[in-house]
Amino acid sequence: MSAFTTSSEYRPVPVMGLLSQRPLISMYRRMGGMHSFCGGGPARSGGTAVHWEPASGGSERRRHSDGHRDTVRIVRLSTDRRDGRTSKVALVTVTYGDRAQLVSGTVRSGLQQGAAEAIVIANGASLASLAALERMRLDEGLPLRVLDLGINHGSAAGFAAGLEAARASDADFAWILDDDNRPDAGCLSRALETFRAGSETEAALAVCCVREADLAALEAGAPLEAIRPRDGHFCGVDAFERLARRLRRSSPVAEGAVLEIEYNPYGGMLVQVEDIDRTEPPDTRFVLYSDDFDWTRRLHRAGVRLVMDTGAVVRDAVDRWGDDDDGGGYFTRMIRSRDRARAYFALRNSIHFSRACATSAGSRMRFLGNGVLVSLWLAASSFRMGRAGFLRLYLRAWRDSRAPLGASPYGMPGGIAAG
Repeated sequence: MSAFTTSSEYRPVPVMGLLSQRPLISMYRRMGGMHSFCGGGPARSGGTAVHWEPASGGSERRRHSDGHRDTVRIVRLSTDRRDGRTSKVALVTVTYGDRAQLVSGTVRSGLQQGAAEAIVIANGASLASLAALERMRLDEGLPLRVLDLGINHGSAAGFAAGLEAARASDADFAWILDDDNRPDAGCLSRALETFRAGSETEAALAVCCVREADLAALEAGAPLEAIRPRDGHFCGVDAFERLARRLRRSSPVAEGAVLEIEYNPYGGMLVQVEDIDRTEPPDTRFVLYSDDFDWTRRLHRAGVRLVMDTGAVVRDAVDRWGDDDDGGGYFTRMIRSRDRARAYFALRNSIHFSRACATSAGSRMRFLGNGVLVSLWLAASSFRMGRAGFLRLYLRAWRDSRAPLGASPYGMPGGIAAG
């Protein structure tokens, strides 16, 4: 039985024994596991277009530069609440290692767009990165809070902490960004307009800004199922859908279209803080990869309608899979990578998520059929590239995806805690 079907089946692995309990932030502080500094605010289905549109523009697509060092100009968002109060948006992001330059660009960009504060989860960030964030807060006077987890517990734990921090704040919305995201100008305003338009008829709604690569595929004529495959895919691959696309004509998505989806990455998602409690936090057993798909799908199944706004664009400042990215597709780069732990988590979690999505007899057959085709391709590619060991890793990941997610036989990626 899938681990994602009901909340009673959900058994998150605690981070420092606390992540599955609430309130997270206060308990961390009492235990000394999370340190808060850098100031900040108070603690406290597939493919159909939605029939409403945002009231105004905001869809212009300009590449955002993050090379500047000037003081951030805080934008005041227009009032969009029925009670006349201006909505408060908390930017939530997670960083690790020596990525201060990346995450500082994300923070500046989000605050420039109107976020009231930025919450950065330092998930194993270096002392140099922490010092750089502190200097940025002091020198530029930014509304920035950094919550330090001490060591890296994986992206699932980091975003669970970030969502809890937003829930404990006085913000109305959490705007979740990866630490290398660069939203286009007007992205947040557009997402808020889309939320306001849709919330007139929807009790609960979350708006997902479109990622640059996904927008390019949609504009090239790919259907939504190509980037958010329907039930029955295997690791995001649906060979049967690809074959069907060859037999029918497709047209580019209309500019600024708003599309219904069932799951999405964290990056670019705007969700009401009050809706975060509708489902359990991100499952820390994933460690990294697919925890975002799992959490957003559970949120959707808990009654929060997810939409992708193609007029609100988020771009990635870094386009790499691991340290051995020298071209090729996703699986090709994974086969080439020397980071066996990351490859294991990516495969195991993706298969686990794919299986969880296959809830009907037909979709389970489709899942198995796609799995056979992907396996044959991976086997041929592994031998052709002289990486037969990858095939053993893949078979182990497939086997482990059936059981409750546990420890990795390949250890943990660098900087991620083992327990």
